[in-house]
Amino acid sequence: MGNSTRTLQSVLDFAVARPDLAGVGSPAAGWSNIAVRIGNQVMTDLLSQTFNFKFNRISPPIPPFYTNQWQQDYAVVDPVTLASLKTLAWIEDCQAIDINATFPQAKFTLDCVQVLPAIGSNYQSKGKICWLPNDQLQYSTWGGPASNVSNPQPLQVIAPLLGATQNPQNPWLQVQDPNGNFQLLTTFGTTGSSQPSWPTAGAAAGTQTNDGTCRWTVLDPKGQGFRIVPVPAQGARIWQIKPIGQAKPIPLASRNSMIDPIPDDQATYFEQGFVARCYEFSPDPGKQKTWETRWTQWLAGITQSLKGQTREAQNYGMYPERALMDDGVLYGQPTPAWPFSNWR
Repeated sequence: MGNSTRTLQSVLDFAVARPDLAGVGSPAAGWSNIAVRIGNQVMTDLLSQTFNFKFNRISPPIPPFYTNQWQQDYAVVDPVTLASLKTLAWIEDCQAIDINATFPQAKFTLDCVQVLPAIGSNYQSKGKICWLPNDQLQYSTWGGPASNVSNPQPLQVIAPLLGATQNPQNPWLQVQDPNGNFQLLTTFGTTGSSQPSWPTAGAAAGTQTNDGTCRWTVLDPKGQGFRIVPVPAQGARIWQIKPIGQAKPIPLASRNSMIDPIPDDQATYFEQGFVARCYEFSPDPGKQKTWETRWTQWLAGITQSLKGQTREAQNYGMYPERALMDDGVLYGQPTPAWPFSNWR
């Protein structure tokens, strides 16, 4: 069930009930399509505000992924449907969890940034993450030069990461096949003795290929994956990376669409924006000229109103790494096995 119980039609009814907008929403004026376009414009402007709305977090959550030796980029798919992630607008927060350790497990926050460079290795950087389209991630080559440890080889054991005491001697878990498809390993096992029978170029996302006891799944090139730093080293700890993301607006398909994800207690902001946009299509030239002013005032108004979110204190801040009068020794310096914190 979505957040909202209100349809776009109910919002349109609210708007045209105003005397100075009477007749604007009549079917004869072509408002079936215009109302939907206005609704999508309002939704985009409302959800693009610089706030991390709790009601707009991606749900179900983004599938977590696990760090693999020498691998910087990670495609993800839904574990049940095998669909690629395509709904992420931006990363709000991200945790790295020492998932295979006994409790208490170490947990660190990764900085969420817009873009990260592709690098070979970097052990001294604080952990960071960004998202990228799948076709901009890095991929290995099945059966490529064995001197490049990222390339899966024939009859190679690719061991599960969850439950391992340290990073196994795995290649990268994503390859670009000879036909140009981007493939993600979705079943661990032992590869076959020769190249799998890869699908033809442009294979549909979710297409699976058996490779010995392993299985590969085609990714949507325009799906979304992640890049992290530092790059996990050979034999490093395995970290579960759990991004939390804000979702892209859900397109409104018709006037019967619910205005999800806007919850009912926030629907008034959507209604006010919709009313302001309706003046753009008023048959009265005098009223029509007022729409830009009304729209600008609405944008300023929702920014001010949504600042109410600051009633809950933010946890973000700057904290000293060491005491002012300590022994001068930095404990917990990042290493290949412990890359995500200067924790003492």
